[in-house]
Amino acid sequence: MIDNVTVNFCPLCGDRVSSTESLCRKCNYDLNDYRAAISQTLTPTTEPLNDDTSERKSKKIFVGSLAVATFACIGIVKIFGSSDAPPPAEPAAQVQQEKITSHPAEVPQAEEPALILGEHWIKDADSDIYLWNPEPKDGKSISWSGGFVQDGKNKFADGNGVVTWYRDGKVIQVDEGTFEHGLHNGQFKHTFPSGRTVYSNWNRGEEIPLPSAAEEARQAFINYHSAITNGNYRMAYDMLTAEQQQRVGNFNDYAAGYSNTLSSEIDDLSTVKESDDSVTLNYRLTARDRTPDGKVKVQQFHGQAVLIKVDGSWLISNARSQRFNQYVE
Repeated sequence: MIDNVTVNFCPLCGDRVSSTESLCRKCNYDLNDYRAAISQTLTPTTEPLNDDTSERKSKKIFVGSLAVATFACIGIVKIFGSSDAPPPAEPAAQVQQEKITSHPAEVPQAEEPALILGEHWIKDADSDIYLWNPEPKDGKSISWSGGFVQDGKNKFADGNGVVTWYRDGKVIQVDEGTFEHGLHNGQFKHTFPSGRTVYSNWNRGEEIPLPSAAEEARQAFINYHSAITNGNYRMAYDMLTAEQQQRVGNFNDYAAGYSNTLSSEIDDLSTVKESDDSVTLNYRLTARDRTPDGKVKVQQFHGQAVLIKVDGSWLISNARSQRFNQYVE
């Protein structure tokens, strides 16, 4: 402290200082010079003020005030930055440390992409295409057949495709499905060397539970009747097993049977029996058909349908119904 002048902040760098420090710990600025300049502006005069001394005092006060203002401006520029002049040079070690702390993205990264992406990413050695590896293990390798999307220097599996997984050169699994930017997305079919096939469901790399067999079969049966209502008879016909198609006749005869159908709606759907690949459902069907005189005939049926899972899709293998109500609208 000089002449009872207390300085709490360095005017050059803005760092907090104590009243007993003579140098700023951060930028080594001489704080005593700053205190002396302030002291000159604050020291009261005891001399009589005549014309000459008054002029000298005025000049001294003006010079001291100018010094204080200069120091304050330097501090403000240091704290808030200036586009007109670069900041004072600082020790190299300190500059480097501040650069790393303030701009972590500037830190050099490893050139090997696998080190950047992490162990859950695996690359097809032939195409350099990456995809998500849910269970990283030593000795694993892949072969990808499908498209890719470029992201910087890296390529990621994208769209429908087939990935073959190897362990120490031997095939352990073949997956068919859709990838989005290298991530499993949607339903996948997994085939193992024994011939066993399982299915899984994914949302951008995160496996989510598959719906139950009954839920899938119920939805398939609803979709079948929605296709009929929408006039998409080819889609509906393809949802029948080969045996059921033989029962209903060829496609042209099948489609002709719905030529007057306005809607085919299902309700009161319930599960009677369920296994992984077969579901039996009870249902109520309301069918609306156009009559030759322009009216609408409504028929209602109680029925039972059996759906089986074929290559991952639920198909109607048998359906029987009995009409219990009929009227004209």
